[in-house]
Amino acid sequence: MKIKEITVSIGGTVNLGNYENLRVDVSATATVPDGTGVSEATEVLTTLVREALVEQLADVQRNARGSHVFAALEDIGGRADAEKDSDNDDIAF
Repeated sequence: MKIKEITVSIGGTVNLGNYENLRVDVSATATVPDGTGVSEATEVLTTLVREALVEQLADVQRNARGSHVFAALEDIGGRADAEKDSDNDDIAF
């Protein structure tokens, strides 16, 4: 059986204080190129997803302090959309 595509999803929860928590999940799917092992492709994709999650969690913590959580999420969502539009879809394995 040949695996042609992999998906990695990682999530984390931020404690915002006042008994409020926010869960952030990041997921990415990649096509496994011919000649690339699934383990190698999974490792690369996991690293990219983990880095994106850490960045998103840091943004939530930074923006949620002293402000309403939904305003912080709108700010982060707008930046994430802009980054997604400017990113290159090709991943080097």
